[in-house]
Amino acid sequence: MYRGVLRCWLRGERVCVLDVPLLIETKLSAEIQLLRLMQRDGLTRDNARARLQAQLPITEKLDYADVVLDNSGTQAELEVHVDEIARRWCLEAGWSWRLKWLIPPVGLFAAIWTLIVMRARRSRRKAEGGPSR
Repeated sequence: MYRGVLRCWLRGERVCVLDVPLLIETKLSAEIQLLRLMQRDGLTRDNARARLQAQLPITEKLDYADVVLDNSGTQAELEVHVDEIARRWCLEAGWSWRLKWLIPPVGLFAAIWTLIVMRARRSRRKAEGGPSR
């Protein structure tokens, strides 16, 4: 993961996307989620159930995501959604990405600041008992 981020920075990429393999099935029943896990990993029902119970609850996983993609539609619909997000991020990066790329300490400070803000938002939502997203 770190090498991928470094490669993006060395190429001067405007945005860097980390595809974290985190399956969050908010619209599916527990049974469907269990069946998908059994099929994907070749697990028994008991082993799949134990794996699901060992994970963070879905609402807590959502707190860590910048974007959640709904892949319940077609491949074409998913690609359109990904393209829209990529365009939005490029626009949001504006001119400041060049500064962060040319002066690495500025980029590092921006990254750390972003992580601090995200953690503070998660903590505030959790303290208020509000919805995850």
